[in-house]
Amino acid sequence: MFKLSRRTALKSAVSSAAALLGRPMLGQGAPAEQPEIPADPTKIQGRGWRELGERSPFERPRRLPYDGDVSLAPLQDLHGIITPADLHFERHHGGVPAIDPARYRLLVHGLVKRPTVFTLADLKRFPSRSRICFIECSGNGSRGYRNIAAEITPQNLDGLTSTSEWTGVALATLFREVGVELRATWFLAEGMDAAVMTRSIPMKKAWDDGMIAYAQNGEALRPEQGYPARLVLPGWEGNSQVKWRRRVAAAPSTTTTMSWPGAFDKTDAFSSVWDPLEGLAHGGAGGRSRGGVVRDDEANEPAPTVDSFGFGLPATEEQIRAWDTDVRPDGQGLPAGRGTVAQGASIYTLKCAACHGDRGRDGPFDPLVGREPREGFGFGRDPSLKRTIGSYWPYATTLFDYTRRAMPWIAPGSLGDDEVYALVAYLLFLNEIVPEDAVMDADTLPRVVMPARNRFVRDNRRGGSEIR
Repeated sequence: MFKLSRRTALKSAVSSAAALLGRPMLGQGAPAEQPEIPADPTKIQGRGWRELGERSPFERPRRLPYDGDVSLAPLQDLHGIITPADLHFERHHGGVPAIDPARYRLLVHGLVKRPTVFTLADLKRFPSRSRICFIECSGNGSRGYRNIAAEITPQNLDGLTSTSEWTGVALATLFREVGVELRATWFLAEGMDAAVMTRSIPMKKAWDDGMIAYAQNGEALRPEQGYPARLVLPGWEGNSQVKWRRRVAAAPSTTTTMSWPGAFDKTDAFSSVWDPLEGLAHGGAGGRSRGGVVRDDEANEPAPTVDSFGFGLPATEEQIRAWDTDVRPDGQGLPAGRGTVAQGASIYTLKCAACHGDRGRDGPFDPLVGREPREGFGFGRDPSLKRTIGSYWPYATTLFDYTRRAMPWIAPGSLGDDEVYALVAYLLFLNEIVPEDAVMDADTLPRVVMPARNRFVRDNRRGGSEIR
């Protein structure tokens, strides 16, 4: 049985912190030896050619690491609108995966006539499109909300945004290729990082301008930007633009909760769309982009009858079954199995306590237990409040979905279904949500009412800043 020791978890955390402390801070370039420069460059032959170009030794822009899984773009050191690919900001939830492009596969299934598996070479055979657009993390600018210091740099303040030219295949092209059904109004986007990130996206956005990108600024995607293929949704928040994309599932409704700690149902959470009226949604060729704004009066665009390109191979039932494991807020997708609070306590001690503490509160990683605030939703006003399972997550099924996909941290996806049910039961008990004799299974788990269930409202903005 796999056991994560406290020593292993702390060693990893300390190593990450040491790496961060060794990096340049406040947007300063990394220290380097002063190059030898002749007094008169016209009196000496210059160097010869190189296989790869590189910056002048006098130019040392660097991303700024922040909070372990984020690095900020050096906005103050850039010129024009395009961010160099190696300086594009980073945000990831399970580290940057190493993916062999020859083994890469994209599965498109669900409400389609021809479930298909595409290789990277298949994607590159489709007609391509290129588009200049920014991507911005939803947390960008948060450091400017309070305690702004005079010496703060643009990188510190707003470094979670970058602009690139993205090249790939339009989602509309792929959906026509597989014969998506008209009753599909949403699609699931799933990545192949350790968190197996998933998002639900309205199909209208796909028909509008969504794309699967495999290139950035004229070259293959960088690994931290989703190599070998990622979702790009111009004008939409960065968290919806799933990197390392492995699966697309067409569905009649929203299909998944957001699968990472502190997660919640995308449709009941925050804005998917950056406000184009504020000048953020500009498209290529200097034109104004709709920025992905979805209007109620837009009909789901029909897929016209076209000849298939014939790329890709039919997806087998076995291939679909291996990846189609997401659990919806209503419990659809939950597997057979069961677990008790007592069983979960033992599993937690062996596999979770090293990261999250003996009772889910005091470990080196995020706390899992806590019911404050019991009333209201004061996270934005009081930074000391922690987003926990008991105070922030609106669906118990999200807890199962995320734990099965991405936990334990040192060996994601290694838990059996009974173990996941037991862990969920124990964590719900620690958060005073279920009694000590609770048994969690596919019937009881969806009926658990989380304290934060009614703390989110559906975002009803349509291109403006108003929200109820």
